[in-house]
Amino acid sequence: MENNNKISQIKKYFLINQTIIFLLILIIIVSILTYLRVNIQIILGPGWDTYDFLLNALEFAGKGFGYYDLSRPPFLSFLTSIGFLLFGVSESIIFILEGILFIFGAIGFYLLLKLFFRPSISFLGALLFIFNPLILQWATIGYSDIASLSLLIWAVYFLFYGSKNNSNQVYISALFLGLSFLTRYSSALIIFPFFLFFLMEKPKYKFLDILKYIFVFILTIIPFLLFFYIKFGNPLPFLVTFNVTTTSAVETYWAYNSDIFYYVTNFNSFMSVYQLPGGLALLSLIIMGFLTSIFNNMEKIKKEFKSALNKNRIKIFLILSLTLLLAFILSFNRLPYVLSQIIFIIFCYSTYNILRTFEINSKANLFFLAWVMVFFIFHSIFEIKVERYFITMIPPLIYFVIFGLNSIYVWLKSNFKSYNPIYYFCIALILLSCILPVNIWLINNYESVMSSNEKFPDVNDSIYGSNWIKNNIPDYKEKIIYSDFLWPHLSWYLQMEVKPFLAKDKIDRDQKLEEYEVELFLSSLFNQDLKNYSIVESKGNLTIYEKT
Repeated sequence: MENNNKISQIKKYFLINQTIIFLLILIIIVSILTYLRVNIQIILGPGWDTYDFLLNALEFAGKGFGYYDLSRPPFLSFLTSIGFLLFGVSESIIFILEGILFIFGAIGFYLLLKLFFRPSISFLGALLFIFNPLILQWATIGYSDIASLSLLIWAVYFLFYGSKNNSNQVYISALFLGLSFLTRYSSALIIFPFFLFFLMEKPKYKFLDILKYIFVFILTIIPFLLFFYIKFGNPLPFLVTFNVTTTSAVETYWAYNSDIFYYVTNFNSFMSVYQLPGGLALLSLIIMGFLTSIFNNMEKIKKEFKSALNKNRIKIFLILSLTLLLAFILSFNRLPYVLSQIIFIIFCYSTYNILRTFEINSKANLFFLAWVMVFFIFHSIFEIKVERYFITMIPPLIYFVIFGLNSIYVWLKSNFKSYNPIYYFCIALILLSCILPVNIWLINNYESVMSSNEKFPDVNDSIYGSNWIKNNIPDYKEKIIYSDFLWPHLSWYLQMEVKPFLAKDKIDRDQKLEEYEVELFLSSLFNQDLKNYSIVESKGNLTIYEKT
């Protein structure tokens, strides 16, 4: 009896404190993952873009030498510059910093899911997020994707939390939205779902409340805009990010891809590893979840169906929704991406007006659907396509997986006495097809990197080339140095500006070498004799040319 009482007390304590318990377990797991990823990254070295963020951080910290890239958002570099001032200049600072933001984002995503679902499946959703292969692959590399997404998640959390509790905390959302924008400019696309949210929340939020929200957002970004204007004379460096055009320069870029279904055809590989059908398993749960959700709301639909069809308002919204959906499908990739996004947002709002007639709460579902679609539209039409652009779509997709799982649970519970085996099978499907394989993948990567102790090839080439120049050309800082691929890397290691060299062909290359009066040319794309230049060193993919 005493043992039974203890067990019941433990169960009671767990049920009362399950939100905190799951949160603590999540923090422990994501901290271990972050520790492993940071250690892997310290050995591999920075990614290509990371060097630009590091060099901008040097400039912000007052330790720069004139090299900076205004196209890079400032917030991650700003935080890194504080690290440089406190702990000294080191590449590992940006890895650790992004790791901390990754942990912060995982906590935010768990709390966001818990606004809509039970703590247990919210925890499962957070696990799907942190064990997603794309998320883990880019979590600590020093790029802005994960850092921006983490801040964006908190912006969405406070948006719904503030609305749910009728508090001014909704304006904290604007603060995080501003910081997310300053970390990755394209995150501003979330304003379309946010606008949809405020439309669906009428009359709770009036026009004045929206103006207050915008004011807080602007107040957040103004200090950085002023800094850019004072230091660089350009307060709006982000405008180039949204200039989606097809130029010859874009076409020669290695990531050029005109396939508008790139993110659809590669969906499974973005959500799982080892060519396992984990992504397809998650997709099947989403589809099953929507079907069971219809069954769960069937009584409401039957009750209001006839009276709804007799209302002119519903007929108008129904015709409008079908028309907008058809217009969206037919015009996709034929109109500017902004117009496609606006059409889809209006479609979502029209659908919301239909569903609320049946007393179906669809606000969260339509918001997360809009989240997925605005980024899908932008990145599908944008002709530069890489796998990490899919990262921003992962949280809303996981939301729908958990929504599907919850809908299946409600349907099973209301229709079957022995519903647990089927429900637990769905959870096991997620664990075995997605979370467990990624665990194995990460451990294998960790062991492989630790045993080889090898950096990225580009990093190795840059370090070797920089050291060779330092040791063999004493006056190298007086030279005019160009590179056709590794200019940020070499600028970082040489602590001087190495300028980018872009050429269309050999004739253009030779003309520019003469025009720019290049004295040292470090090439990763050419390995041949150049007119008036001699090869002084070559290793890996890097060849160093000196003017004769």
